[in-house]
Amino acid sequence: MTLEILNANTPVKENYRAASDYVSAHAQPQDVIVLSAPFTVYPFEYYYKGLAEVQTLPIWNQFVAGAIPAFSKADLPNQVNILKDAHQKLWLLLSYDQGYEQDIRMYFDTHFERTDAHNFSPGLNLYTYKLRYDTEDFSKVLQDINTGTTKPL
Repeated sequence: MTLEILNANTPVKENYRAASDYVSAHAQPQDVIVLSAPFTVYPFEYYYKGLAEVQTLPIWNQFVAGAIPAFSKADLPNQVNILKDAHQKLWLLLSYDQGYEQDIRMYFDTHFERTDAHNFSPGLNLYTYKLRYDTEDFSKVLQDINTGTTKPL
């Protein structure tokens, strides 16, 4: 911390533990977690204990040999459509800005309803977006089923 006070150029460790713990506690299995930059999937998944699917933007399969795909603003709408498929909420964790973080955040801010935002450390920001309006909150439906308070069809 002393180094950071003396020199603003000294990098700050991003708090992936806090971000992962928060998402683990709040994301539901029908949600999707999207990380950008893609290589940050490693520190996030080290701590993540939740059930929601974890993806990256640009979309990258880290289990296949090869480089991380380059970001393309033109491909962003198609990639977002792939990521949002059948999910209720999208948890967007932005860090290690590779020059396109603002484009990604602005796309989500202008196409979806942002319902929450958290900063876990300098440069590590989580934004939550509602993706679907055509279904009830799945956790509420399950709760109603478990308590026997479901509505008749």
